[in-house]
Amino acid sequence: MRFRSFYHLLLAGLLLSSCNKEEGVLENPGNLPPISPVPASFKQNVLIEQFTQAGNGLCPASHLIVDSLVTFNPGRVWAASIHVGDPMVDSSITNLLTGANYLDTLFNPSSFYPSGMLNRTVTDFSDIFPTFWPANVNAALGAIPRCGLALEASDVTGNTLKLAVHVGFSDDLLGDYRLHVFLVQDAIQTSDTTYDQQNAFSQYGTSPDPASPYYLDTTYLRNYRHEYVLKRIATDAGLAGDIIPQNLMSSGNEFVRTYTISLTGINRSNTRVIAFVDKYGTSGTTHRIENVKACYIGEAVDWN
Repeated sequence: MRFRSFYHLLLAGLLLSSCNKEEGVLENPGNLPPISPVPASFKQNVLIEQFTQAGNGLCPASHLIVDSLVTFNPGRVWAASIHVGDPMVDSSITNLLTGANYLDTLFNPSSFYPSGMLNRTVTDFSDIFPTFWPANVNAALGAIPRCGLALEASDVTGNTLKLAVHVGFSDDLLGDYRLHVFLVQDAIQTSDTTYDQQNAFSQYGTSPDPASPYYLDTTYLRNYRHEYVLKRIATDAGLAGDIIPQNLMSSGNEFVRTYTISLTGINRSNTRVIAFVDKYGTSGTTHRIENVKACYIGEAVDWN
C-alpha cells in the first residue's frame, strides 16, 4: 500500500481534530489530593495501537499520521507503537525463538505493516489502514463511554513504581471486561544504525513520493525519532489483562487495582503509563476498548 500526498492527509486529520489542553493532570506530585468521586459521565478517549517496523519503508507515513492525531488531541488520544522484528520489540510479548509478537499475531494476523487499530475496534479490514485513522478518531471521540479511568503514578521509590488505577462506571457493564496497563516511551532516538528507519518515500526508494517530507532523504533515516514505543506490559495477567469483578461494574461504582512495577530499563523521564479497559474477546475482531487514560510516571490524573 502506498501513501500519497502526506500533507493533504495530515491537513484533513488536523482540521477534523479538536485541540484542547490536556485536562485532569494533578501537579505537585509531592502533595497530591486524592482522586475525586466517580463522576456521572466520562469523556471518550482513544488509544491507537500501531504495528510498525524499522525495516519497513512505508511506516514513516503512519508515524506522521499518529503523531498528528496525538498532538492535536491532547489528553484524549494516546498511542502505543508495537515494534515487530527490530531492536525496539517488547521481549515480554515476543517469542524469542520465532520472533513472533503475540499482540501482532492476534490483531494483525496478515502481518500487514504499517497497520493498527483504534480502541481495538476492527469492524472492517480497512479499519487497520492508517489512511482511515483521522476520520475514525474523530468519530470515536464523539462516543459516550460507560466507564472512565483515573491514575496515581506518583509513588516512585528507587526503581519501583507503585501504581493505582481507578476505574469508575457511569453505567452497568455486563461481560468480561479487563484492565490493561502499558508503559510507553515518548521517543527513542539514537545514532545506533540498527535503529535506522527504512524510507520507501525517498527519491531513491521503492515508493518515491515528492509530497513526502522524506523524499529528499536517503532510503534509511539516520537518528530517526521513534515515537510512542511500547516498552512493557505491566498488568499481572500480562496480555490477557486483569479481570474486573462483575459485581463492581455498575453505575456509580469504582474499582481500584494496584500494581508494583519495576522501572529497571525504563526511561522514567519520558515514559507514560497508559491504562485501558478492554471488552475481552476471543479473536482480534471481538475486542473493544471502553475507555483509556494516561499520565507520566511521577504524576497523577483525575477522571476527566
